Amino acid sequence: MYLKGMFMLSKFCGAIAIALASVTLANADVVTQWNFNSETPDTNTATGSTNPSVGAGVASLFGGLTATFASGDANSGSSDPAVGDDSGWNLSAGWNPTGSNLSQGAIFAVNTVGFDNIIVNWDQRQSNSSSRFSAFEYSLDGINFVTLTNPALITIGLDPVPGITGSVTAGGLLTRTGGDRWLNGNTVNLSSIAGAANNSQFAFRIVAAFDPAGPSFVRTDTGVGPIAATGTWRLDMVTINGTAAIPEPSTMVLLGLAAGVVGLARRRTHV
Repeated sequence: MYLKGMFMLSKFCGAIAIALASVTLANADVVTQWNFNSETPDTNTATGSTNPSVGAGVASLFGGLTATFASGDANSGSSDPAVGDDSGWNLSAGWNPTGSNLSQGAIFAVNTVGFDNIIVNWDQRQSNSSSRFSAFEYSLDGINFVTLTNPALITIGLDPVPGITGSVTAGGLLTRTGGDRWLNGNTVNLSSIAGAANNSQFAFRIVAAFDPAGPSFVRTDTGVGPIAATGTWRLDMVTINGTAAIPEPSTMVLLGLAAGVVGLARRRTHV
């Protein structure tokens, strides 16, 4: 009787474990998001904010770049649903045509504590005279960055009005054929990167990269250099998704049910 009770308990607890796992994996949440729109809607795409629209984090520039806000609606449009008030973060001046590889771009610092399976999405528009190639880099300490080179972890976005195509190189660089159009939903899956999840110092950056056949920066439209110091990159809907590690109410119900069954089984095995 005792062995039978323990066997049934083991089977039930196994089922509970599977249910809990499925609940956790299905519970994808937005950790932080930047839509770069004005915090108080003003129907002006030339104004905006670098404060997150969801969650907490810090967006900044490096390598001498400056930025303005510009339309996210124009030229096929980003994925931001705020039409008419859709601002993009416009990295607009200070590009160094003869600078070093991976030396200029945008940084996003996000606290991922409490979240697993980190995935980053963003929309990006590049002017014709800007760098054709970009790289994704991540940091586990907020200081030292690692260039992601595994193309299997990177998906290039889509032009919502077909006209511009993009691809991911064998070395993990994002590239496109033609400029001044949005590619929406660029995605980097960091779920296999140890330390990206549950990390208060996690950060990533999107940076200008040399042509792999170079080495030098090449223009988005022609694939040859030099790029222009006034070329622009426009970013929008920068989003960090994760799986909440804190149990949801449905998970707590399952845990309570499991605890009750354990107690009942113990009472029965001691009768």
